[in-house]
Amino acid sequence: MSYRWKILIAIGLALTVADQWTKYLAVKHLTPGIAQAKSGSSGPISAERMKTLNAEISHPAGLVYFYTQVRHPCQVRGPQCPTISVVDGFWNFRYVENPGAAWGLMATADKSFRVPFFLFVSLAAVVFIIMFFRRLSDDQHLMIWSLSFVFGGALGNLIDRLHLNYVVDFIDWYAGTYHWPTFNVADAGITTGVALLALEWLRDALRGNSSPAADSPQ
Repeated sequence: MSYRWKILIAIGLALTVADQWTKYLAVKHLTPGIAQAKSGSSGPISAERMKTLNAEISHPAGLVYFYTQVRHPCQVRGPQCPTISVVDGFWNFRYVENPGAAWGLMATADKSFRVPFFLFVSLAAVVFIIMFFRRLSDDQHLMIWSLSFVFGGALGNLIDRLHLNYVVDFIDWYAGTYHWPTFNVADAGITTGVALLALEWLRDALRGNSSPAADSPQ
């Protein structure tokens, strides 16, 4: 197996696993969803009861609940869906459902259009990256790494859309009253990949401008 495919698999798999694991933990600790699935109840659960139930749930069982039973656990916000401060004045953990794209784009579009559209776009992005990788050479390191991050992020959010029809976000960065759009590990991977792609294009542009042909007199 060539270098580029090893990087794609390694980064894509690691990012997807990290994304799905952190989303599961967000649902478990920021919502009553896993505890409700364990108890078989859809009604309110006290914070103490929720803590007890979560302690009783093994991770394999919790993951089964997450992928098969949890849907919209914070439809009614309240003390059961807390905002947890990580760095005061900068960073919170809070559960958010994003049915649209980044920054909530198309979140209010009709569900009959929105759900299949984003499933198609996410799947098309994954397929496009795999097809594009076939054309790369192993010495295109920055392009390989950037597309691998985008691939892992796209795959993580695609899994959400397949079993939830929305994407779970939980990282809330803010300054004063301004909040950056809540995001997740997959979004961070995609952003990293896009930033590396921009760096690759900038590097190529600078190399082109400094080439002997560009510097020669006309």
